[in-house]
Amino acid sequence: MIIEFFGPPGSGKSTLAHSLAGRLRDRGWAARVILCYQPRNKGDSWDRFGVISVITRISSAIFALCVAFLPSAYENNGVRLSNKLIRIIPPKQIIWRVRMWQYIVRLSLCWKQSQESTDVTIFDQGFVQAIGSLAMFNDTTDDRMIAQALFFAPPADLVIRLVVPRDIVEARLQARMRLEPAAERLFEVDVAGNMNAFDVFDKIGNVVQRGDQSILSVHAVDQESTAIDLRLVEEEILAQLSRTGLHPANQWQGGTQSTGKAVL
Repeated sequence: MIIEFFGPPGSGKSTLAHSLAGRLRDRGWAARVILCYQPRNKGDSWDRFGVISVITRISSAIFALCVAFLPSAYENNGVRLSNKLIRIIPPKQIIWRVRMWQYIVRLSLCWKQSQESTDVTIFDQGFVQAIGSLAMFNDTTDDRMIAQALFFAPPADLVIRLVVPRDIVEARLQARMRLEPAAERLFEVDVAGNMNAFDVFDKIGNVVQRGDQSILSVHAVDQESTAIDLRLVEEEILAQLSRTGLHPANQWQGGTQSTGKAVL
């Protein structure tokens, strides 16, 4: 089973993905989180300014691109899918076209592996989030373009939308920016740019809601509201798993508790 979160940057996708995985593991299911991005803390003494981190990220991206051009990658359609989504919603700046292209290729490979796994796999950022990112860097994306991109993207079994007030998200983004090393900030969107994503993700949420995908919302305003909504998400996941005929004991035989990481 594949679950994906989506929402504006700073809405808490990674934190809630881990919380959900923990709740499922407490129920006996093998659940793992695929992290698509994990920023460095500038307090790390070994890489205070983030230079090593940036070099590692660039090297990883180059390696991923090389792997993507292997015959097996073409068989998985990751390259073709990335080309198609970029054509539908092309970012205006070339640097973001390149970054999003290689990111979607690697996401496709991770997605394919998750489809073949017996684990409950939770993406803190899946294809819906990727399409949202493309729209952020396009400026003229409309509902038709979003719907077309979603049509070609592989669907998750459950999509979870994070609905968080603007002031909370802005405070989180400012705190995150202060913690990131200087070199890392060169590769990221500033707070103002990320705040403009609210309208984009509202639009995407409406399009997904009108589609065939199963979608739930988590209103992460405070601990109480988050816990209530996560409980509803957990119940929906367990209901879907029960319809497949699987049981926790069966999941433990073929799954792991590991946390996957795919850094953009």
